[in-house]
Amino acid sequence: MQHETLFASLIQIIARNAFATTVGWDLLPVFHMNSREIFIVEDDAAVRQTLTIVLTAAGYEAICFLDGEALLAVAHERYPLCILLDIELPGKSGLELLRQLRQENYPAPILMVSGHATVESAVYAMKNGALDIIEKPFGGHELVNRIEDAIQRSLSDQGARLATALSMNLPGRSPLSNREQQILSQLLFGKSTKDIALLLGLSPRTVEDHRAAIKRKTRTKTLFELVRIALGHRHFDALVESITNPESGEAANHPESQLPSSLRR
Repeated sequence: MQHETLFASLIQIIARNAFATTVGWDLLPVFHMNSREIFIVEDDAAVRQTLTIVLTAAGYEAICFLDGEALLAVAHERYPLCILLDIELPGKSGLELLRQLRQENYPAPILMVSGHATVESAVYAMKNGALDIIEKPFGGHELVNRIEDAIQRSLSDQGARLATALSMNLPGRSPLSNREQQILSQLLFGKSTKDIALLLGLSPRTVEDHRAAIKRKTRTKTLFELVRIALGHRHFDALVESITNPESGEAANHPESQLPSSLRR
């Protein structure tokens, strides 16, 4: 397994556990996220077809479900880049599904879709963790833009929580500033110095200075080393083994069990 792929797998596992607070979704297997999948929960065949065409053209893989039960059956095995969830569904409504997934800390961002959204349902959806509400009919370009905006907001939030969790798990080292934690969160998810500078409105030189400060304060030379120290060598090596050797036993099925308790909250 390539170094970059291994590191990405480690970060995904740690990120999931750094903000998960209940047992269930945090026991998804290591290959839990398909980075191009978008789950669509919609009972209208024409809308499903339209969404599939638009998302496929934008480079995503659309996976469709007719109702909430079908979604939950697959969601227990993996999670997508995001979920498009119709408010009006047969059986359990979209709002009920949203509340259930959010109560269980399901990691994927959720956007609600509706042709008849009321003020009450919109307020309920946003209070229960929906990142956006998309009204039918919608334009393809607008839809893709709003999905990608929601995904970026979700990743930024996960990255911030992850950076905080890791920086708090480095005993005996200088604490990172808020700006350093912001930059660390972006580095952990593979952003370049140029990307981070544009995102945070900083110069590349300033970002490089903060990167140097992170290395100095954590007494590490690479992100890989920083994560290894934060986890502890024993936990880190066991987690790497569970990823690189999927036949190695129980740890391969539940790699989260190899994390220290401070990152399994």
